[in-house]
Amino acid sequence: MNQYEVVFILDPKKVDETGDAFIAQATALIKDKLQGKVTETTAMGRKHFARPIGKHRAGIYWDLLVELPAEQVAVLQDSYRLDNAVLRLQVFSYTPPPPPLPGTVPGSILMD
Repeated sequence: MNQYEVVFILDPKKVDETGDAFIAQATALIKDKLQGKVTETTAMGRKHFARPIGKHRAGIYWDLLVELPAEQVAVLQDSYRLDNAVLRLQVFSYTPPPPPLPGTVPGSILMD
């Protein structure tokens, strides 16, 4: 199984206030129908767009880290292609960041 990052942008008028129920349904689809595993879900909140998507000026963002067989990615995208609650769906290949080097502080810059 490969790891992917799935980003949903939801229509705030078509889902509940935070989109929790929609994401619960999406994770159930990934687990049950697509034989995948959701390792992490992150609610990124409501954000305004730089440019409107259709007539929408804002959306609710969700970020999911999933493990899926490669052939199931297209099935996931097709499942939400015509869903009016989804303004955008993007799937990225995900590689976890490497662990920090011993004796360094994560996020620090090493100088010679």
